Amino acid sequence: MLVIGAAQLRQIMEAAETAWPQECCGLMVGQRLANGVVEVSRVHASPNLLKRHDQFEIGPRLWVDLSRALGKGPQQIVGLYHSHPEGPAQPSAADLNAAW
Repeated sequence: MLVIGAAQLRQIMEAAETAWPQECCGLMVGQRLANGVVEVSRVHASPNLLKRHDQFEIGPRLWVDLSRALGKGPQQIVGLYHSHPEGPAQPSAADLNAAW
C-alpha cells in the first residue's frame, strides 16, 4: 500500500495542471515500512523530456542527483508519478510493461 500525504498529492496535482496538455512526471521519496506500507514523504517534479501528451521521460539528472543525495539512508526513491491528461486515471499498457 502507498500512503501519500495531502501536501504531496497537492504538489502532484499542481504539476499535472501546469504541464497540461502534456504529461507531468516526477519521483516520490519515502520509506518502506516493515508492514509493507510505502510512505511517501516528498515528491520531486521533473520536466517531461518527451514533451508529449501520451508519454513521459523523467530527467536522468534528477534521478541520479536525488539517489546520490539520499545515499543509503532510510529515505529512498520509492516510485514515480505521471499524469494521463486525456486518458483514464489508471495504468496504461505501457505503464504496466515498465512498472518496477
